[in-house]
Amino acid sequence: MGKTKFNSEKPLIGIIMGSDSDWPIMKEASLFLKKYHIPHEYTIVSAHRTPQRMMQYASDAHQRGLQVIIAGAGGAAHLPGMVASLTPLPVIGVPIKSSNSIDGWDSLLSILQMPNGVPVATVALNAAKNAGILAMQILGTSNPTIQKNCISYKKELEQEVMKKVEKNEKRKRINFYFIFSITISIITFSSLITSFKISCASFIKLFDFSLSFKLIALIFTLKNAP
Repeated sequence: MGKTKFNSEKPLIGIIMGSDSDWPIMKEASLFLKKYHIPHEYTIVSAHRTPQRMMQYASDAHQRGLQVIIAGAGGAAHLPGMVASLTPLPVIGVPIKSSNSIDGWDSLLSILQMPNGVPVATVALNAAKNAGILAMQILGTSNPTIQKNCISYKKELEQEVMKKVEKNEKRKRINFYFIFSITISIITFSSLITSFKISCASFIKLFDFSLSFKLIALIFTLKNAP
């Protein structure tokens, strides 16, 4: 990844990172942009190990036609801020939770706490996809075709959520019908048991009355016997 990669003759967005170990995170930005056919490039630029390369990349970016830079870094994450100090382009910072990171807080605060005058739009920890989305939205302010992509993506998000809503509602309906069926079954069973008890009680009473009548008849018969 030492060489700058292009998926278009004229990339509009530059994705840079401090190390190739950051690529598993940063590739999410590239995958999103590729999905919507946004021309972009990606390469490694280390603020600490290749400062001259960083200065040249940041200084020349707008002259090469780039309109947004996405910079990801972990640990003492100075890359986004230093690039922002050298370019007139908007810079989106992606704090990365690296192996030597203090749970990501060092990366996040290094990018987030920029001094007034040198802003960096900072996304959540490891949220390179959000950086890609934001970059597309920035381009969409001056490009109707890209803005249509932004609108399309918003509709996709809505459709995904509505599918989950419908799935949840269906689950609720199934649970309601199941509980309703169980309740009706219990009530029916209880009614049957009650009816059975009443029938048994009536039978026993009838049996007792019949037996008593027979005993009285027997006693009367024996008493009047010759």
